[in-house]
Amino acid sequence: MTPEDELKLSFYEEISEIKKSHRISLVKRIDTGELFVKKMYENYPSDVFEVLRENRFQGIPNIYECIHDPDTGKTIVIEEYINGKSLDMILDLEGRLSEDRTISIAVSLCNILAPLHRNDPPLIHRDIKPSNVIIGENDEVHLVDFDASRLYDKSLKRDTELLGTEAYAAPEQYGFLQSDPRTDIYAIGVLIREMLTGSADKGDLSCGNLDGVVNRCTCMDPDDRYQSTIELKQDLISIIVPVEVHKEIAASGLALPGFRGHSIPVKIFAALMYLFVIYLSLTYSDEGMSPADLWVNRIMLLITFFMFILLYGNYMHIQSILPFTNSRKLPVKIFGFVLYTFFILFTFALIASLADILL
Repeated sequence: MTPEDELKLSFYEEISEIKKSHRISLVKRIDTGELFVKKMYENYPSDVFEVLRENRFQGIPNIYECIHDPDTGKTIVIEEYINGKSLDMILDLEGRLSEDRTISIAVSLCNILAPLHRNDPPLIHRDIKPSNVIIGENDEVHLVDFDASRLYDKSLKRDTELLGTEAYAAPEQYGFLQSDPRTDIYAIGVLIREMLTGSADKGDLSCGNLDGVVNRCTCMDPDDRYQSTIELKQDLISIIVPVEVHKEIAASGLALPGFRGHSIPVKIFAALMYLFVIYLSLTYSDEGMSPADLWVNRIMLLITFFMFILLYGNYMHIQSILPFTNSRKLPVKIFGFVLYTFFILFTFALIASLADILL
């Protein structure tokens, strides 16, 4: 170890051991009084911690020092101390978690893992389990313990070192294939199962609305799983949406766009707009039409106007239900609006043509 590295470490005073078997201790910086976690590894590659130190990913303890001694093979890491409770402690105290809370934690993990998996090369945690998920004082989620983590190496066909925790480890971690971002997705699926049922084992316990998500996460073949945490997050959020829709409907009393808030001027403007649309539709005239045909067109015009209002006003969260408009990708969303606009206009033209023939 160089004199410079020894000087860096001299600023950290050991307070207590956290895990003696893993050489983890709580230390205090003598000049500021801040608390940190000190870890010591034997013959462990420091590339993972160097990536974490350089990038400062959100939801992950910041790495302040990563010192490797080539003579002894030891790597010493000084990282941020996260104040909170581990998820396994919470499960021991509270038992099974609600669906909403489970989804919230899983979505947070997806947000944390997304930039890790986008890193070049991707960084895979490989040991996501309740003891490595810390819930902070304000319910913020943190992912800790990168002891089993590795950087993806596209030149390898399988993992050269078998690391991870039984029940949470994906099949490829046992040497069948190389770990990749889908390995962490497998572990999230197991974690969701444990939060909902109290058991990480598959068994016969149901995960309710999340059965499909858990089953897809934990497929044996990585190709059958979610291919990214973004994809998994979208499905998790889509399960929450119907609940939020129900709450909004109950609170708003099926209020039309413009009447959902408490602003009086907005409601007055909305009322005037609706009256104008009704007036415009019911006073539509065409001298070449019969009275019956004219009234069919007027009613269809009124319905068409309201269909556009409901679609673009996102009435009852209709945009989250319809294919394409529920996409988080802007080009796909725009395509959805164009598609449904043409569909509404086509429907109006078709019914108007049929009415003209029949009447």
